[in-house]
Amino acid sequence: MSIKFPSSDEITRRLVEAVAGPDKTLQDLPNQALAKTLLLAIRDVTQNTVLAAEAVYDARSIFSAVGADLDSLCRERSATVRRRVATRARLLVRLQKSMALPFETPIPAGSLLSIAIAGSQPVEYRTLADVAVPNGEKEVECAAECMESGSIGNLPPAVKLLPGMAGIDTADVIELYAEGVDEESDDSLRSRLLDEVRNMEKGGTIYDYEMWAKRISGVVSAMVLPLARGPGSLDVIITGSNGMPSDELITEVQAYLIRKSHAAFDNVLVRPPSPKKIDVRVVVQLESGYSAGEVLPRVRAAVGETIQSENEVGVVRLTKIANAVNDTLGIFNFSLTAPAQDITLSTGDLAVPGEIEVTEA
Repeated sequence: MSIKFPSSDEITRRLVEAVAGPDKTLQDLPNQALAKTLLLAIRDVTQNTVLAAEAVYDARSIFSAVGADLDSLCRERSATVRRRVATRARLLVRLQKSMALPFETPIPAGSLLSIAIAGSQPVEYRTLADVAVPNGEKEVECAAECMESGSIGNLPPAVKLLPGMAGIDTADVIELYAEGVDEESDDSLRSRLLDEVRNMEKGGTIYDYEMWAKRISGVVSAMVLPLARGPGSLDVIITGSNGMPSDELITEVQAYLIRKSHAAFDNVLVRPPSPKKIDVRVVVQLESGYSAGEVLPRVRAAVGETIQSENEVGVVRLTKIANAVNDTLGIFNFSLTAPAQDITLSTGDLAVPGEIEVTEA
């Protein structure tokens, strides 16, 4: 629902019609400068009042409020819906030396790790506790936290990091055990607030479980499957900012839903979606002046992002993959050989990039 406020031209038209009659314009008024000046002055004063009213309406309407105004509406209209704050990613990493030495190699808390991100400054991490590579050993595991908040710090296993501490030659990610989450956007917050206002809790309906799951910071989407494992069972499939949710996020949502659980569903299970790998093969012809070393990685990244975005519609479309390749800077022509057709996602499937093979013709 929204209100249409009159524009300056609309106000002028209505004032002229009030003075000169229907279907008249400003030019139809008697050629008196005073009359026209007064009418335009009234128009300007009225327009200022309209603009002030529109600003107040926008700030007080769920449909148009942004920023602090939307946060204020959340506090007024809901006891639970609040903007999700940004959090930092935490990784379990393996620090390695090239050879075992007959002495301990200490690594103090706060030691630097980093990774280069194309087109931006390196992303830095700091170790969270004092650790040491034992005498005669080559490696040690430790936790590290990203210095920036948000999903930029989320790295998958096996990614190589650049160690910035003495005595360590290589570092790689073992697992992402706490996802970094971006601050929630106005559109996402507005959607959750509207959902809660329109669908107040009804004592444990299927929709309640979806709404409850999405209250937890880090949950991007939630799908509820009643009776998935028999009478009294209810499965809640959630996704995180990286698609697949972390074990920590699943545990947090599970604990919250059990506290809210209704008698009709006494066996609630929170689980991740089933990953469905999408393999892509494409042969490209480059425009003159571009090298494979700069273009092919762009194609892989664009195709991977497209595959993940298709989860929103439940089908990985060939046209979307083709558009991603075609729109990449430096592509003159291409041939897409796999997949051979659109891939429909079943309930609970999550499309993830599989082997993306990009070769130059």
